[in-house]
Amino acid sequence: MKRSLLFLLILLILSSVAACEKSGPSADSVATAIQATEFMKQTLYPATSTATEAPPTETPTITLSPTATLEPHPIKLHDDFSSELINWLMCEECIYKNDALYMGPWPSSGAYIQHFAVCQDCGLVTYYYMSVIATYEDGPSERGYGLLLRLTDEYAITLEITPLQTVAVWKLDFETGAFDLLDGRWSGAVKAGVQTNHIEVYVTESSQGRADISVSVNGKNVFIVWGQPKDQSPVGLTLWGHALEVQFDDFIFEEYEPYGDPIELEDFDRPSGG
Repeated sequence: MKRSLLFLLILLILSSVAACEKSGPSADSVATAIQATEFMKQTLYPATSTATEAPPTETPTITLSPTATLEPHPIKLHDDFSSELINWLMCEECIYKNDALYMGPWPSSGAYIQHFAVCQDCGLVTYYYMSVIATYEDGPSERGYGLLLRLTDEYAITLEITPLQTVAVWKLDFETGAFDLLDGRWSGAVKAGVQTNHIEVYVTESSQGRADISVSVNGKNVFIVWGQPKDQSPVGLTLWGHALEVQFDDFIFEEYEPYGDPIELEDFDRPSGG
């Protein structure tokens, strides 16, 4: 069933791309791409419980508390993963190798779980720039990977790309397990298949005092998600589901005003060397 659904998705995407090549992007072609992306998440990314595919039912156990030692503001970090330069937490299937950080693959028991690697040294932040170079290594091609933009007790917001060249910003409600597509589309900015992509995000203050999320892939602006919550939270890396393995390199983080607080995340495993 999933194989036929994926085939239909690819047809929808290819037809949208063909329309753009002939006459340039149109409202219909963009709408088709967005519908294809939504179709993918709703059919291949179950958001509600079933007999065999249960969403996460527990909020990640995070202890967030200010510490006495404050980092100079603004916080600016660059991790090339040649050594343990930054504290990466909550990632039980992470390993340092080949001067990169590898996330996954998780066993099938974690089939429909959103996985995170939290940047402890980034602190609790609201507005910031963040980027990473990500390489899809192996796994189901419709599953997303990228950046963790928000993580609170109630929800997580992630920016994910897929080898199918989709880009999406998702909001995951921990209580219901439901995914809300804040914005998503097929984009030729994403290199398809087993290739390397540079993912960037700017989270800035909106005119209404909320947060606007500007998404860029490989130097090309893709879309902006307007008016999101301005909660302080951790940030980091993410991928969705089991069997997916992704290599991350050259993580960059820079905090914008108003500055947040340091965090202390306790009782989490760090990535091991390898």
